[in-house]
Amino acid sequence: MTEPSIIKKDSNGNVIYKSWEHHSTEKWYDSKGNKIHRKSIIHGEVREHRWEYDENNNLIYESPCSGIEWWCEYDSHNNPIHYWDSMGNEGWSEYNSNGNETYSRDSMGFETYYHFNGSIAHDKFPDGSEYWYDSDGHKFQEKNVDGVYYHFDSKGNKIQLNQNTSHEHEQTN
Repeated sequence: MTEPSIIKKDSNGNVIYKSWEHHSTEKWYDSKGNKIHRKSIIHGEVREHRWEYDENNNLIYESPCSGIEWWCEYDSHNNPIHYWDSMGNEGWSEYNSNGNETYSRDSMGFETYYHFNGSIAHDKFPDGSEYWYDSDGHKFQEKNVDGVYYHFDSKGNKIQLNQNTSHEHEQTN
């Protein structure tokens, strides 16, 4: 985008408003530099987008021009722990003492477990299928919707195991 034609600053010199007249776009900012409002006129239609932040600069509310609103809550370490939107979608996350995500789930039935280093350890899908990963991110086991387990060798080749052979059983043998 080109340089704005109008820039306004607060008494501390922080940019609080920008306007691009030839693009029919305006943007407003809070004193911390967070974008809080954008208004554009596209083909004669006014489109607005709004954002709100908490005292720690975490995005807590968003209202894009699509009309779908979004909210988020954070823990005392500024990790997002709960989000939801106006379409009924919702999700939750948990973190360890180092701030790494350990578990997440959503209202659609997706679940993800994470290794201590933050990489994905296990994905569970609403259809019953599941994937397991090592701490380097390589998938080593998969369960399909029929309950058939597959193991992957170090080169990523799929090997079918017996039906209902669990991940735990594979690790002990």
